[in-house]
Amino acid sequence: MEHESVQTDSRELARAAARFLDEIGADEVVALDISRQSGFADAFVIAGATSQGQLQGLHRRIEEYLRENGIMPQNHSKRGDESGWLLLDCGSIIVHLMLNETRLFYELEKLWYDAVPLWRNNTSDST
Repeated sequence: MEHESVQTDSRELARAAARFLDEIGADEVVALDISRQSGFADAFVIAGATSQGQLQGLHRRIEEYLRENGIMPQNHSKRGDESGWLLLDCGSIIVHLMLNETRLFYELEKLWYDAVPLWRNNTSDST
């Protein structure tokens, strides 16, 4: 039962982070429940950016948002600033911020095709 509670909190956190990223202008924001496919996290939040400057701004703002809500990312970024992919590891959720061309190249949504969508842009799925 305790694991279900953690997953519910993780799903809500992923939805909240996705909504926030959408509100501040990230492209094609999606939150995915990967708990059935993954042993390392319950959810991914994936968001695109049109430029390196926007990518950095999104990273700074989501990190501030998470900290204000009591979530301390376990890292600052798993990839270098020039890679076009910044990652915030929040334990049960992982936030992927990617330049749009980097996102198209790696196609994380296709790699995790069987993940349950939790949130996508201005829609909310209650799964």
